[in-house]
Amino acid sequence: MIELLKISSMAIFDEVAIEFSPGLNCITGETGAGKSLVIGALTLLMGARANPGILSPGSPKCVIEALFSNGIDGETVIRREITSSGRNRCFINGDLVTVNQLGAKTAELIHIYGQHQYQDLLNPREHMRILEETADIERREVEEKFELFRQAAIDCRHAEQEVNQNISELENLRFSVEELELAAIEPDLESRIEQELEIARRAAELKNGTMNAIQYVYAENGSIVDQAAQAEGILRKLIEADNGLDEGMHLIETIQASAEELYLLLRNRHESYDFDQAWIDEQEERLQTIRALKRKYATDEDGLVRLLEATRQKLEIADDSSAHLGRYRQRLAAACSDYKTVLHDFILRRSAAGDIMAEKINRDLHDLGMQGTKLGIRQIAAGDIEKIVPEDPEQASPTKMLGGEFMISTNVGHDMQPLSQIASGGELSRIMLAIKTQQNENRSATMIFDEIDAGISGQTANMVACRLKDLTSKSQTIVVTHLHQVAALADSHLYVAKAVENNQTVSRVRIIDQDDRVSELARMMGGSEPTPAVLDHARELLSLN
Repeated sequence: MIELLKISSMAIFDEVAIEFSPGLNCITGETGAGKSLVIGALTLLMGARANPGILSPGSPKCVIEALFSNGIDGETVIRREITSSGRNRCFINGDLVTVNQLGAKTAELIHIYGQHQYQDLLNPREHMRILEETADIERREVEEKFELFRQAAIDCRHAEQEVNQNISELENLRFSVEELELAAIEPDLESRIEQELEIARRAAELKNGTMNAIQYVYAENGSIVDQAAQAEGILRKLIEADNGLDEGMHLIETIQASAEELYLLLRNRHESYDFDQAWIDEQEERLQTIRALKRKYATDEDGLVRLLEATRQKLEIADDSSAHLGRYRQRLAAACSDYKTVLHDFILRRSAAGDIMAEKINRDLHDLGMQGTKLGIRQIAAGDIEKIVPEDPEQASPTKMLGGEFMISTNVGHDMQPLSQIASGGELSRIMLAIKTQQNENRSATMIFDEIDAGISGQTANMVACRLKDLTSKSQTIVVTHLHQVAALADSHLYVAKAVENNQTVSRVRIIDQDDRVSELARMMGGSEPTPAVLDHARELLSLN
Protein backbone atom coordinates (compact mmCIF):
# COMPACT_ATOMS: atom_id res chain seq x y z
CA MET A 1 0.00 0.00 0.00
CA ILE A 2 0.97 3.64 -0.39
CA GLU A 3 1.75 5.20 2.96
CA LEU A 4 3.01 8.60 1.89
CA LEU A 5 3.15 10.64 -1.32
CA LYS A 6 5.23 13.83 -1.49
CA ILE A 7 4.91 16.22 -4.44
CA SER A 8 7.20 19.21 -4.88
CA SER A 9 6.89 21.97 -7.50
CA MET A 10 4.38 20.19 -9.72
CA ALA A 11 1.92 22.62 -11.35
CA ILE A 12 -0.06 24.23 -8.49
CA PHE A 13 1.40 21.86 -5.88
CA ASP A 14 4.39 23.61 -4.30
CA GLU A 15 5.01 21.30 -1.35
CA VAL A 16 2.40 18.61 -0.65
CA ALA A 17 2.65 15.55 1.58
CA ILE A 18 -0.29 13.14 1.48
CA GLU A 19 -0.69 10.34 4.00
CA PHE A 20 -2.86 7.45 2.85
CA SER A 21 -4.45 4.93 5.15
CA PRO A 22 -5.48 1.30 4.64
CA GLY A 23 -8.96 0.85 3.24
CA LEU A 24 -10.84 3.39 1.12
CA ASN A 25 -9.15 6.76 0.57
CA CYS A 26 -11.35 9.33 -1.17
CA ILE A 27 -10.04 12.53 -2.75
CA THR A 28 -12.56 15.33 -3.27
CA GLY A 29 -12.56 19.04 -3.95
CA GLU A 30 -13.78 21.73 -6.29
CA THR A 31 -13.29 21.32 -10.00
CA GLY A 32 -9.79 22.50 -10.94
CA ALA A 33 -8.46 22.30 -7.40
CA GLY A 34 -5.88 19.69 -8.40
CA LYS A 35 -7.43 16.33 -7.52
CA SER A 36 -6.27 14.67 -10.71
CA LEU A 37 -2.76 16.06 -10.16
CA VAL A 38 -2.41 13.48 -7.39
CA ILE A 39 -3.15 10.74 -9.93
CA GLY A 40 -0.88 12.48 -12.41
CA ALA A 41 1.98 12.34 -9.91
CA LEU A 42 1.44 8.62 -9.42
CA THR A 43 1.39 8.00 -13.18
CA LEU A 44 4.76 9.76 -13.39
CA LEU A 45 6.06 7.34 -10.77
CA MET A 46 4.81 4.58 -13.05
CA GLY A 47 7.09 5.81 -15.82
CA ALA A 48 4.68 8.03 -17.77
CA ARG A 49 6.27 10.52 -20.12
CA ALA A 50 7.11 13.77 -18.32
CA ASN A 51 6.50 17.18 -19.84
CA PRO A 52 8.66 19.99 -18.39
CA GLY A 53 5.48 22.09 -18.47
CA ILE A 54 4.29 20.33 -15.32
CA LEU A 55 6.86 22.24 -13.23
CA SER A 56 5.62 25.06 -11.06
CA PRO A 57 6.52 28.50 -12.47
CA GLY A 58 10.16 29.35 -11.76
CA SER A 59 11.02 25.96 -10.25
CA PRO A 60 14.21 24.22 -11.44
CA LYS A 61 12.80 20.75 -10.90
CA CYS A 62 9.77 18.77 -9.83
CA VAL A 63 10.20 15.95 -7.31
CA ILE A 64 7.70 13.14 -6.68
CA GLU A 65 8.37 10.61 -3.97
CA ALA A 66 6.29 7.80 -2.51
CA LEU A 67 6.70 5.35 0.35
CA PHE A 68 5.19 1.90 -0.22
CA SER A 69 4.90 -0.95 2.23
CA ASN A 70 3.91 -4.57 1.81
CA GLY A 71 4.53 -7.90 3.45
CA ILE A 72 7.01 -9.11 0.85
CA ASP A 73 9.55 -6.33 0.27
CA GLY A 74 8.94 -4.34 3.44
CA GLU A 75 9.24 -0.63 2.67
CA THR A 76 10.08 0.73 -0.78
CA VAL A 77 10.81 4.36 -1.60
CA ILE A 78 10.22 5.46 -5.20
CA ARG A 79 11.51 8.88 -6.31
CA ARG A 80 11.48 10.74 -9.63
CA GLU A 81 12.98 14.13 -10.39
CA ILE A 82 12.09 16.09 -13.53
CA THR A 83 14.13 19.17 -14.43
CA SER A 84 13.06 22.20 -16.44
CA SER A 85 15.26 20.93 -19.29
CA GLY A 86 13.26 17.71 -19.42
CA ARG A 87 15.91 15.46 -17.86
CA ASN A 88 14.84 12.71 -15.47
CA ARG A 89 16.48 11.05 -12.50
CA CYS A 90 14.78 8.03 -10.95
CA PHE A 91 15.54 6.17 -7.75
CA ILE A 92 14.36 2.99 -6.03
CA ASN A 93 15.41 2.90 -2.38
CA GLY A 94 18.09 5.44 -3.18
CA ASP A 95 19.56 3.49 -6.12
CA LEU A 96 19.61 5.25 -9.47
CA VAL A 97 17.48 3.43 -12.08
CA THR A 98 16.03 4.03 -15.54
CA VAL A 99 12.49 5.29 -16.13
CA ASN A 100 11.54 1.83 -17.44
CA GLN A 101 12.90 0.13 -14.33
CA LEU A 102 11.02 2.62 -12.17
CA GLY A 103 7.78 1.93 -14.04
CA ALA A 104 8.23 -1.84 -13.86
CA LYS A 105 8.65 -1.70 -10.10
CA THR A 106 5.75 0.69 -9.50
CA ALA A 107 3.45 -1.40 -11.73
CA GLU A 108 3.75 -4.14 -9.11
CA LEU A 109 2.58 -1.75 -6.38
CA ILE A 110 -0.26 0.29 -7.89
CA HIS A 111 -2.88 -0.10 -10.59
CA ILE A 112 -4.56 3.03 -11.92
CA TYR A 113 -7.98 2.98 -13.59
CA GLY A 114 -9.23 6.18 -15.16
CA GLN A 115 -12.12 7.23 -17.34
CA HIS A 116 -10.11 6.16 -20.39
CA GLN A 117 -10.64 2.57 -19.23
CA TYR A 118 -14.17 2.89 -20.57
CA GLN A 119 -12.65 3.12 -24.01
CA ASP A 120 -11.44 -0.46 -23.59
CA LEU A 121 -15.06 -1.56 -23.11
CA LEU A 122 -16.10 0.45 -26.14
CA ASN A 123 -13.38 -1.17 -28.24
CA PRO A 124 -14.17 -4.84 -29.05
CA ARG A 125 -10.52 -5.46 -29.88
CA GLU A 126 -9.71 -4.98 -26.18
CA HIS A 127 -12.35 -7.32 -24.83
CA MET A 128 -10.40 -10.57 -25.11
CA ARG A 129 -7.34 -8.89 -23.61
CA ILE A 130 -9.51 -7.94 -20.61
CA LEU A 131 -10.83 -11.50 -20.34
CA GLU A 132 -7.34 -13.05 -20.55
CA GLU A 133 -5.96 -10.55 -18.04
CA THR A 134 -8.83 -11.24 -15.66
CA ALA A 135 -8.43 -15.02 -15.99
CA ASP A 136 -4.63 -14.70 -15.77
CA ILE A 137 -4.07 -16.76 -18.91
CA GLU A 138 -1.49 -15.93 -21.55
CA ARG A 139 -1.51 -16.69 -25.25
CA ARG A 140 2.30 -16.76 -25.43
CA GLU A 141 2.49 -20.49 -26.22
CA VAL A 142 -0.22 -20.09 -28.86
CA GLU A 143 1.75 -17.27 -30.48
CA GLU A 144 4.99 -19.27 -30.35
CA LYS A 145 3.38 -22.31 -31.98
CA PHE A 146 1.78 -20.08 -34.60
CA GLU A 147 5.16 -18.56 -35.42
CA LEU A 148 6.57 -22.07 -35.96
CA PHE A 149 3.54 -22.91 -38.10
CA ARG A 150 3.90 -19.71 -40.12
CA GLN A 151 7.63 -20.31 -40.65
CA ALA A 152 6.99 -23.91 -41.72
CA ALA A 153 4.50 -22.64 -44.32
CA ILE A 154 7.04 -20.11 -45.58
CA ASP A 155 9.72 -22.82 -45.79
CA CYS A 156 7.31 -25.09 -47.65
CA ARG A 157 6.47 -22.37 -50.19
CA HIS A 158 10.15 -21.66 -50.68
CA ALA A 159 10.81 -25.38 -51.21
CA GLU A 160 8.05 -25.56 -53.83
CA GLN A 161 9.45 -22.52 -55.59
CA GLU A 162 12.94 -24.01 -55.42
CA VAL A 163 11.78 -27.31 -56.89
CA ASN A 164 9.91 -25.59 -59.70
CA GLN A 165 12.91 -23.40 -60.41
CA ASN A 166 15.29 -26.35 -60.40
CA ILE A 167 13.04 -28.42 -62.65
CA SER A 168 12.82 -25.56 -65.13
CA GLU A 169 16.63 -25.37 -65.12
CA LEU A 170 17.21 -29.13 -65.09
CA GLU A 171 19.28 -29.30 -68.29
CA ASN A 172 21.40 -26.32 -67.28
CA LEU A 173 22.03 -27.87 -63.87
CA ARG A 174 23.14 -31.15 -65.40
CA PHE A 175 25.42 -29.38 -67.85
CA SER A 176 26.97 -27.31 -65.03
CA VAL A 177 27.59 -30.39 -62.89
CA GLU A 178 29.20 -32.24 -65.79
CA GLU A 179 31.28 -29.21 -66.72
CA LEU A 180 32.55 -28.66 -63.19
CA GLU A 181 33.14 -32.34 -62.47
CA LEU A 182 35.11 -32.72 -65.69
CA ALA A 183 37.33 -29.81 -64.71
CA ALA A 184 38.02 -31.54 -61.35
CA ILE A 185 38.55 -28.19 -59.67
CA GLU A 186 40.45 -28.14 -56.39
CA PRO A 187 41.56 -25.22 -54.22
CA ASP A 188 44.84 -23.67 -55.57
CA LEU A 189 44.77 -25.93 -58.63
CA GLU A 190 45.48 -23.05 -61.00
CA SER A 191 48.64 -21.99 -59.16
CA ARG A 192 49.88 -25.60 -59.02
CA ILE A 193 49.43 -26.08 -62.76
CA GLU A 194 51.11 -22.76 -63.47
CA GLN A 195 54.05 -23.85 -61.34
CA GLU A 196 54.30 -27.23 -63.10
CA LEU A 197 54.18 -25.57 -66.54
CA GLU A 198 56.90 -23.15 -65.51
CA ILE A 199 59.06 -26.14 -64.53
CA ALA A 200 58.29 -27.83 -67.86
CA ARG A 201 59.23 -24.73 -69.84
CA ARG A 202 62.61 -24.59 -68.03
CA ALA A 203 63.17 -28.37 -68.00
CA ALA A 204 66.45 -28.32 -69.98
CA GLU A 205 67.89 -25.64 -67.70
CA LEU A 206 66.78 -27.48 -64.58
CA LYS A 207 68.05 -30.85 -65.88
CA ASN A 208 71.49 -29.41 -66.62
CA GLY A 209 71.61 -27.58 -63.27
CA THR A 210 70.69 -30.60 -61.19
CA MET A 211 73.33 -32.72 -63.03
CA ASN A 212 76.00 -30.15 -62.17
CA ALA A 213 74.88 -30.16 -58.55
CA ILE A 214 75.02 -33.97 -58.49
CA GLN A 215 78.65 -33.82 -59.68
CA TYR A 216 79.55 -31.48 -56.80
CA VAL A 217 77.81 -33.66 -54.28
CA TYR A 218 78.62 -37.19 -55.42
CA ALA A 219 81.41 -37.28 -58.03
CA GLU A 220 84.44 -39.37 -57.13
CA ASN A 221 87.09 -36.66 -57.10
CA GLY A 222 86.57 -33.45 -55.10
CA SER A 223 82.84 -33.93 -54.35
CA ILE A 224 81.27 -33.32 -50.96
CA VAL A 225 81.01 -37.07 -50.38
CA ASP A 226 84.67 -37.65 -51.43
CA GLN A 227 85.99 -34.85 -49.19
CA ALA A 228 83.88 -36.04 -46.26
CA ALA A 229 85.40 -39.52 -46.63
CA GLN A 230 88.91 -38.06 -46.60
CA ALA A 231 88.10 -35.98 -43.51
CA GLU A 232 86.74 -39.12 -41.81
CA GLY A 233 90.06 -40.99 -42.37
CA ILE A 234 92.09 -38.14 -40.91
CA LEU A 235 89.83 -37.86 -37.86
CA ARG A 236 90.07 -41.57 -37.11
CA LYS A 237 93.85 -41.27 -36.80
CA LEU A 238 93.59 -38.12 -34.70
CA ILE A 239 91.11 -39.70 -32.32
CA GLU A 240 93.70 -42.32 -31.43
CA ALA A 241 95.67 -39.47 -29.78
CA ASP A 242 92.73 -37.23 -28.72
CA ASN A 243 89.40 -38.86 -27.96
CA GLY A 244 87.94 -35.35 -27.48
CA LEU A 245 87.48 -35.38 -31.27
CA ASP A 246 84.82 -38.12 -31.06
CA GLU A 247 82.08 -35.49 -31.64
CA GLY A 248 83.85 -34.66 -34.91
CA MET A 249 83.19 -38.20 -36.15
CA HIS A 250 79.48 -37.72 -35.42
CA LEU A 251 79.43 -34.49 -37.39
CA ILE A 252 81.25 -36.10 -40.33
CA GLU A 253 78.67 -38.90 -40.37
CA THR A 254 75.90 -36.31 -40.35
CA ILE A 255 77.50 -34.54 -43.34
CA GLN A 256 77.79 -37.84 -45.19
CA ALA A 257 74.12 -38.73 -44.49
CA SER A 258 72.90 -35.27 -45.55
CA ALA A 259 75.02 -35.47 -48.71
CA GLU A 260 73.41 -38.83 -49.49
CA GLU A 261 69.88 -37.39 -49.04
CA LEU A 262 70.79 -34.39 -51.16
CA TYR A 263 72.10 -36.69 -53.88
CA LEU A 264 68.87 -38.71 -53.93
CA LEU A 265 66.76 -35.54 -54.08
CA LEU A 266 68.78 -34.11 -56.97
CA ARG A 267 68.71 -37.40 -58.87
CA ASN A 268 64.93 -37.78 -58.49
CA ARG A 269 64.28 -34.21 -59.59
CA HIS A 270 66.74 -34.61 -62.50
CA GLU A 271 64.83 -37.63 -63.71
CA SER A 272 61.45 -35.82 -63.32
CA TYR A 273 62.34 -33.14 -65.83
CA ASP A 274 61.39 -35.32 -68.76
CA PHE A 275 58.20 -33.72 -70.18
CA ASP A 276 56.51 -34.64 -73.42
CA GLN A 277 54.69 -31.99 -75.41
CA ALA A 278 51.36 -33.76 -75.14
CA TRP A 279 51.44 -33.43 -71.33
CA ILE A 280 52.34 -29.76 -71.59
CA ASP A 281 49.50 -29.16 -74.08
CA GLU A 282 47.08 -30.99 -71.78
CA GLN A 283 48.03 -28.88 -68.74
CA GLU A 284 47.83 -25.64 -70.70
CA GLU A 285 44.36 -26.61 -71.90
CA ARG A 286 43.32 -27.47 -68.35
CA LEU A 287 44.64 -24.12 -67.16
CA GLN A 288 42.59 -22.33 -69.79
CA THR A 289 39.50 -24.31 -68.72
CA ILE A 290 39.93 -23.24 -65.11
CA ARG A 291 40.32 -19.60 -66.10
CA ALA A 292 37.30 -19.79 -68.40
CA LEU A 293 35.14 -21.28 -65.60
CA LYS A 294 36.28 -18.58 -63.18
CA ARG A 295 35.23 -15.91 -65.67
CA LYS A 296 31.96 -17.66 -66.50
CA TYR A 297 30.85 -18.08 -62.90
CA ALA A 298 32.58 -14.93 -61.60
CA THR A 299 34.28 -16.68 -58.72
CA ASP A 300 37.57 -18.24 -57.65
CA GLU A 301 38.51 -21.92 -57.36
CA ASP A 302 37.03 -22.23 -53.85
CA GLY A 303 33.83 -20.70 -55.20
CA LEU A 304 33.77 -23.22 -58.07
CA VAL A 305 34.09 -26.07 -55.56
CA ARG A 306 31.17 -24.68 -53.54
CA LEU A 307 29.18 -24.07 -56.72
CA LEU A 308 29.59 -27.68 -57.78
CA GLU A 309 28.28 -28.91 -54.43
CA ALA A 310 25.33 -26.49 -54.49
CA THR A 311 24.48 -27.41 -58.07
CA ARG A 312 24.60 -31.10 -57.21
CA GLN A 313 22.13 -30.43 -54.40
CA LYS A 314 19.80 -28.54 -56.75
CA LEU A 315 20.00 -31.37 -59.23
CA GLU A 316 19.28 -33.88 -56.48
CA ILE A 317 16.23 -31.84 -55.40
CA ALA A 318 14.98 -31.65 -58.99
CA ASP A 319 15.51 -35.39 -59.58
CA ASP A 320 13.84 -36.29 -56.25
CA SER A 321 11.33 -33.46 -55.92
CA SER A 322 8.55 -35.58 -54.42
CA ALA A 323 10.61 -36.76 -51.48
CA HIS A 324 12.09 -33.28 -50.96
CA LEU A 325 8.68 -31.59 -50.92
CA GLY A 326 7.27 -34.39 -48.83
CA ARG A 327 9.68 -33.63 -45.99
CA TYR A 328 8.68 -29.95 -45.95
CA ARG A 329 4.98 -30.79 -46.13
CA GLN A 330 5.33 -33.21 -43.23
CA ARG A 331 6.97 -30.47 -41.16
CA LEU A 332 4.17 -28.07 -42.11
CA ALA A 333 1.48 -30.61 -41.20
CA ALA A 334 3.17 -31.29 -37.85
CA ALA A 335 3.53 -27.55 -37.10
CA CYS A 336 -0.11 -26.97 -38.04
CA SER A 337 -1.20 -29.86 -35.81
CA ASP A 338 0.83 -28.51 -32.88
CA TYR A 339 -0.69 -25.07 -33.36
CA LYS A 340 -4.20 -26.49 -33.50
CA THR A 341 -3.59 -28.46 -30.31
CA VAL A 342 -2.40 -25.52 -28.20
CA LEU A 343 -5.02 -23.26 -29.79
CA HIS A 344 -7.76 -25.78 -29.00
CA ASP A 345 -6.61 -26.07 -25.37
CA PHE A 346 -6.33 -22.30 -25.02
CA ILE A 347 -9.81 -21.71 -26.42
CA LEU A 348 -11.27 -24.30 -24.06
CA ARG A 349 -9.54 -22.69 -21.06
CA ARG A 350 -10.54 -19.19 -22.14
CA SER A 351 -14.13 -20.25 -22.81
CA ALA A 352 -14.36 -21.77 -19.35
CA ALA A 353 -12.80 -18.63 -17.87
CA GLY A 354 -15.21 -16.50 -19.87
CA ASP A 355 -18.20 -18.40 -18.50
CA ILE A 356 -16.94 -17.95 -14.93
CA MET A 357 -16.17 -14.27 -15.54
CA ALA A 358 -19.61 -13.61 -17.07
CA GLU A 359 -21.32 -15.41 -14.19
CA LYS A 360 -19.45 -13.32 -11.59
CA ILE A 361 -20.03 -10.08 -13.46
CA ASN A 362 -23.73 -10.81 -13.83
CA ARG A 363 -23.94 -11.55 -10.11
CA ASP A 364 -22.15 -8.27 -9.35
CA LEU A 365 -24.34 -6.37 -11.81
CA HIS A 366 -27.40 -7.72 -10.05
CA ASP A 367 -25.96 -6.42 -6.75
CA LEU A 368 -25.27 -3.10 -8.46
CA GLY A 369 -28.92 -2.67 -9.39
CA MET A 370 -28.82 -4.07 -12.94
CA GLN A 371 -31.12 -7.02 -12.29
CA GLY A 372 -32.34 -7.34 -15.86
CA THR A 373 -28.89 -7.07 -17.40
CA LYS A 374 -26.94 -10.07 -18.57
CA LEU A 375 -23.40 -10.01 -19.95
CA GLY A 376 -22.08 -12.73 -22.24
CA ILE A 377 -18.88 -13.31 -24.17
CA ARG A 378 -18.87 -14.17 -27.85
CA GLN A 379 -15.71 -15.94 -28.93
CA ILE A 380 -14.61 -18.66 -31.31
CA ALA A 381 -15.63 -22.23 -30.57
CA ALA A 382 -12.91 -24.84 -30.21
CA GLY A 383 -14.41 -26.80 -33.12
CA ASP A 384 -13.81 -23.92 -35.51
CA ILE A 385 -10.07 -24.49 -35.51
CA GLU A 386 -10.58 -27.45 -37.86
CA LYS A 387 -11.21 -24.87 -40.57
CA ILE A 388 -7.53 -23.92 -40.48
CA VAL A 389 -5.83 -24.61 -43.81
CA PRO A 390 -2.15 -25.54 -43.34
CA GLU A 391 -1.01 -23.69 -46.44
CA ASP A 392 -2.58 -20.41 -45.33
CA PRO A 393 -1.54 -19.67 -41.74
CA GLU A 394 -2.16 -15.93 -42.01
CA GLN A 395 -5.88 -16.67 -42.07
CA ALA A 396 -5.49 -18.52 -38.78
CA SER A 397 -3.31 -16.13 -36.80
CA PRO A 398 -4.00 -15.76 -33.06
CA THR A 399 -5.29 -12.25 -33.75
CA LYS A 400 -8.01 -13.68 -36.02
CA MET A 401 -8.69 -16.96 -34.27
CA LEU A 402 -8.80 -15.51 -30.76
CA GLY A 403 -11.04 -12.55 -31.47
CA GLY A 404 -14.26 -12.00 -29.62
CA GLU A 405 -16.28 -9.37 -27.76
CA PHE A 406 -18.53 -8.74 -24.80
CA MET A 407 -22.26 -8.99 -25.45
CA ILE A 408 -25.03 -7.61 -23.26
CA SER A 409 -28.76 -7.78 -22.85
CA THR A 410 -30.12 -4.96 -20.72
CA ASN A 411 -33.63 -6.35 -20.39
CA VAL A 412 -35.01 -9.80 -19.68
CA GLY A 413 -36.04 -11.51 -22.90
CA HIS A 414 -33.98 -9.23 -25.16
CA ASP A 415 -31.33 -10.65 -27.46
CA MET A 416 -27.67 -10.16 -26.72
CA GLN A 417 -26.15 -7.17 -28.50
CA PRO A 418 -22.54 -5.93 -28.69
CA LEU A 419 -21.69 -4.14 -25.45
CA SER A 420 -19.82 -1.42 -27.34
CA GLN A 421 -22.99 -0.46 -29.20
CA ILE A 422 -25.72 -0.33 -26.57
CA ALA A 423 -24.23 0.16 -23.08
CA SER A 424 -24.77 3.51 -21.37
CA GLY A 425 -22.20 5.39 -19.31
CA GLY A 426 -23.70 4.21 -16.05
CA GLU A 427 -23.77 0.61 -17.22
CA LEU A 428 -20.19 0.83 -18.40
CA SER A 429 -19.02 2.15 -15.04
CA ARG A 430 -20.64 -0.71 -13.19
CA ILE A 431 -19.41 -3.33 -15.66
CA MET A 432 -15.90 -1.91 -15.44
CA LEU A 433 -16.08 -1.97 -11.65
CA ALA A 434 -17.23 -5.59 -11.70
CA ILE A 435 -14.33 -6.51 -14.01
CA LYS A 436 -11.78 -4.69 -11.89
CA THR A 437 -13.12 -6.41 -8.80
CA GLN A 438 -12.38 -9.78 -10.39
CA GLN A 439 -8.98 -8.69 -11.65
CA ASN A 440 -8.00 -7.65 -8.15
CA GLU A 441 -9.15 -10.81 -6.38
CA ASN A 442 -5.63 -12.19 -6.08
CA ARG A 443 -3.64 -8.96 -6.08
CA SER A 444 -2.29 -6.85 -3.28
CA ALA A 445 -1.49 -3.76 -5.36
CA THR A 446 -3.20 -0.50 -4.46
CA MET A 447 -6.18 0.20 -6.75
CA ILE A 448 -6.61 3.80 -7.85
CA PHE A 449 -9.79 5.00 -9.55
CA ASP A 450 -9.76 8.40 -11.22
CA GLU A 451 -13.36 9.60 -11.52
CA ILE A 452 -14.64 6.35 -13.01
CA ASP A 453 -17.92 7.15 -11.25
CA ALA A 454 -18.51 10.13 -13.58
CA GLY A 455 -21.94 10.20 -15.18
CA ILE A 456 -23.82 8.16 -12.58
CA SER A 457 -26.03 9.15 -9.69
CA GLY A 458 -28.86 8.06 -7.40
CA GLN A 459 -29.16 4.43 -6.45
CA THR A 460 -26.50 3.44 -8.99
CA ALA A 461 -24.03 5.72 -7.23
CA ASN A 462 -24.86 4.07 -3.91
CA MET A 463 -24.20 0.63 -5.33
CA VAL A 464 -20.94 1.70 -6.97
CA ALA A 465 -19.86 3.23 -3.66
CA CYS A 466 -20.54 -0.04 -1.85
CA ARG A 467 -18.59 -2.00 -4.44
CA LEU A 468 -15.61 0.36 -4.11
CA LYS A 469 -15.81 -0.10 -0.37
CA ASP A 470 -15.85 -3.88 -0.82
CA LEU A 471 -12.59 -3.69 -2.75
CA THR A 472 -10.80 -2.44 0.34
CA SER A 473 -11.13 -5.87 1.92
CA LYS A 474 -8.59 -7.05 -0.65
CA SER A 475 -6.35 -4.03 -1.05
CA GLN A 476 -5.96 -0.35 -0.36
CA THR A 477 -8.18 1.72 -2.66
CA ILE A 478 -7.83 5.39 -3.63
CA VAL A 479 -10.69 7.13 -5.43
CA VAL A 480 -10.91 10.59 -6.94
CA THR A 481 -14.65 11.19 -6.86
CA HIS A 482 -17.44 13.72 -7.30
CA LEU A 483 -20.01 11.42 -5.63
CA HIS A 484 -20.98 12.07 -2.04
CA GLN A 485 -22.13 8.45 -1.79
CA VAL A 486 -18.53 7.29 -2.38
CA ALA A 487 -16.91 9.94 -0.17
CA ALA A 488 -19.25 9.10 2.70
CA LEU A 489 -17.78 5.57 2.87
CA ALA A 490 -14.16 6.72 3.02
CA ASP A 491 -11.84 5.44 5.72
CA SER A 492 -9.74 8.51 5.00
CA HIS A 493 -11.16 11.61 3.31
CA LEU A 494 -8.62 13.88 1.59
CA TYR A 495 -9.74 17.33 0.54
CA VAL A 496 -7.98 19.32 -2.17
CA ALA A 497 -8.38 23.09 -2.11
CA LYS A 498 -6.90 25.85 -4.25
CA ALA A 499 -5.87 29.29 -2.97
CA VAL A 500 -3.71 32.30 -3.83
CA GLU A 501 -0.63 32.79 -1.65
CA ASN A 502 2.00 35.49 -2.30
CA ASN A 503 0.46 36.16 -5.72
CA GLN A 504 0.77 32.49 -6.66
CA THR A 505 -2.00 29.93 -7.07
CA VAL A 506 -1.29 26.90 -4.92
CA SER A 507 -3.21 23.80 -3.99
CA ARG A 508 -3.22 22.03 -0.63
CA VAL A 509 -4.26 18.51 0.34
CA ARG A 510 -5.34 17.63 3.86
CA ILE A 511 -7.18 14.92 5.70
CA ILE A 512 -10.45 16.39 6.92
CA ASP A 513 -12.16 15.58 10.20
CA GLN A 514 -15.80 14.73 10.83
CA ASP A 515 -17.11 18.32 10.86
CA ASP A 516 -15.28 19.24 7.65
CA ARG A 517 -16.48 16.03 6.05
CA VAL A 518 -20.06 17.06 6.78
CA SER A 519 -19.44 20.39 5.03
CA GLU A 520 -17.70 18.70 2.06
CA LEU A 521 -20.41 16.09 1.59
CA ALA A 522 -23.04 18.84 1.79
CA ARG A 523 -21.14 20.83 -0.85
CA MET A 524 -21.00 17.78 -3.09
CA MET A 525 -24.75 17.30 -2.67
CA GLY A 526 -26.07 20.86 -2.59
CA GLY A 527 -23.46 23.29 -3.88
CA SER A 528 -21.41 25.98 -2.14
CA GLU A 529 -24.27 27.05 0.17
CA PRO A 530 -25.99 23.85 1.29
CA THR A 531 -29.24 24.05 3.19
CA PRO A 532 -29.63 22.75 6.76
CA ALA A 533 -31.47 19.76 5.36
CA VAL A 534 -28.53 18.88 3.17
CA LEU A 535 -26.16 19.25 6.12
CA ASP A 536 -28.38 16.98 8.19
CA HIS A 537 -28.38 14.43 5.38
CA ALA A 538 -24.56 14.58 5.24
CA ARG A 539 -24.35 13.92 8.99
CA GLU A 540 -26.77 11.05 8.62
CA LEU A 541 -24.65 9.50 5.85
CA LEU A 542 -21.54 9.67 7.96
CA SER A 543 -23.31 8.29 11.00
CA LEU A 544 -24.42 5.29 8.99
CA ASN A 545 -20.86 4.50 8.04
